Amino acid sequence: MTSWITLFYKEFRASKMWIYFNILLILIGAAVFFFIDETQIVLYSLLVMILFHVIYLPVWVIYSIFTEWKNRTLVHWFNLPHSGFVLLTAKYVAGIVMMIVSLIVCNSLLVLLYSSILDTSNELVIQASDWFVTHFWSIFVGTMIMAIFSGTQVVCAIIIAKSATRFGLIFVAIFLLLPTLFQILFHDTIGYTKLVSWGMTTSASAEWLHPLLLNQHETLPAINVLSELTIFSLGIMLPQLVYSILLIWISSKLLDKAVQV
Repeated sequence: MTSWITLFYKEFRASKMWIYFNILLILIGAAVFFFIDETQIVLYSLLVMILFHVIYLPVWVIYSIFTEWKNRTLVHWFNLPHSGFVLLTAKYVAGIVMMIVSLIVCNSLLVLLYSSILDTSNELVIQASDWFVTHFWSIFVGTMIMAIFSGTQVVCAIIIAKSATRFGLIFVAIFLLLPTLFQILFHDTIGYTKLVSWGMTTSASAEWLHPLLLNQHETLPAINVLSELTIFSLGIMLPQLVYSILLIWISSKLLDKAVQV
């Protein structure tokens, strides 16, 4: 456990530039909203917040591995006298903690934006604010799990590239593509609809997005994406979480194998 904590703190020390970059992006994002109207702020603030954190961990994993390579410590990291599970989880959990802090800051800023800064006489702002505040923790947890899910896919892909044999590469690549293939094949079926609607933790965001469809056709793609991203249910989150754990387990076994070789 002591070794894991040491590795965990090492990742924080090695990620100072990432933390500064994270803060800079949040400030730039906040500044941009001064140049668009309130309707677009309501739409794009939530959309950007979710998308930013969904790709947060994949980008951080690449950044972390690149930093190890740049500092010529990557080979040393692969060959540390610890199990692959300890190495991977210490690195990845550090990224998750940074992502959670960023998510809390951004979500809190959105609450402040919706409740205190935007015009509360705007009906769209009122509805969006009520929806977001009501489902604050559902959005937080759902976004966090999506981020973990996407991040573990990148982790597994990198470890595969380092350690898998030709046939192992094919097998794990297929395993990585399973969620996408499943969604493509069954997206329009009754079973899939029942699965994603099971244990809904948020009400439909379309209730306050609908007026935008009538008045701002140029925002239609963003509205469609946001409508999909804000469907948070146990039927979606639990499979993503279980799949992420499986990917970490597979990656740790592949890393152990690579070190043995």
